[in-house]
Amino acid sequence: MSLSHAIAKAPRPPPNTTPPPPPQLACQNCRKRKVKCGKEKPACGRCRELALPCVYETSAKKSGPKRGHVRMLERIIGMFAFTLVK
Repeated sequence: MSLSHAIAKAPRPPPNTTPPPPPQLACQNCRKRKVKCGKEKPACGRCRELALPCVYETSAKKSGPKRGHVRMLERIIGMFAFTLVK
C-alpha cells in the first residue's frame, strides 16, 4: 500500500459544526494598560481595586483596511502599471 493511498484512507475528524464563541473583550482601562482583564461585570477586579470606572465597549471595532483604502491602492497600482507599459 502506498503512502498516498494510506493517507487517503485515514479517518478524518468530523467538521467543527459549532461556531467559535464571540471574543470576550476587556474593559477599556485594562485594554489601555495592556493587562489581563477579569471581565467581571459590572466592574472587573482591577477597576474595583483601583476605584476606576469599568466600561466595556458594546461592539468590537472592525479589523481590516479602512473603507476606500483598497480602492485607493488599486488606483495607485494602476497608475504604476500604466507608467511601466509606456
